[in-house]
Amino acid sequence: MERKDWILAVLYSSGKTPDFNESINSSLRLMKVLFMLGQEKKDLSNFYDEWEKYLYGPCDFNVYDDLSELKSAGLIEEKEQPFQNFTVFNLTSIGNQKAKIIFDILDSPTKETIKEVKKEANSRLSLTRLLQYVYGKYPGWDTQSIFNLK
Repeated sequence: MERKDWILAVLYSSGKTPDFNESINSSLRLMKVLFMLGQEKKDLSNFYDEWEKYLYGPCDFNVYDDLSELKSAGLIEEKEQPFQNFTVFNLTSIGNQKAKIIFDILDSPTKETIKEVKKEANSRLSLTRLLQYVYGKYPGWDTQSIFNLK
């Protein structure tokens, strides 16, 4: 499994709804899902491991590179939302086929963890609420944040 396959698995998973292929609003939210997944499952192979404290909490800049590659390959799409300050990430039909194969080979505990962290992230309607959750659950990752949420 390649590192960027984790993005496909996350996008394929259900989350706050029981439906597979649940979209994620914003690259920041996707970043936090990947961070939480790595914190909850320390044994993931070929996973994102260059996390640093940044303006909006934990950030691994490799995520942005992989998103760009996945978009160029036609596996994911990023859609602007009218009157919103974010974009939505979805799998394309080809991406959905590939993501299903990747997701199906994961063990049940990993699938469940992906679902739970995605549910947690997608249930928090605002970025501020998501960051409050992340900073509370994983202390110390807010030291470079532009949000003072204490």
